Amino acid sequence: MEGKAKNPAGTAPARGKRSLARKSTAVSQAVQLMCLISSSFDYILLVTSQLFCLFHHIFVRHRFIQFVFLSSICIFSAVHFTPLGRF
Repeated sequence: MEGKAKNPAGTAPARGKRSLARKSTAVSQAVQLMCLISSSFDYILLVTSQLFCLFHHIFVRHRFIQFVFLSSICIFSAVHFTPLGRF
């Protein structure tokens, strides 16, 4: 063999560049994953808030209808079961 044997991994600067590239790729993938998770949570929050608003609207509306219905029954019974049909 003449001279120095070649290092199969290359020179130190080349190894440093490859190491930096691997770290950069890992960081990039981690950021992409975090963005994906964050957007998924945003979507879940949007859907749950919409469902909450829908159920709240239905509940409030149902309670209002129930109140009106019960009030009308009370008025009806008061009108029809008082003497002379008056309050």
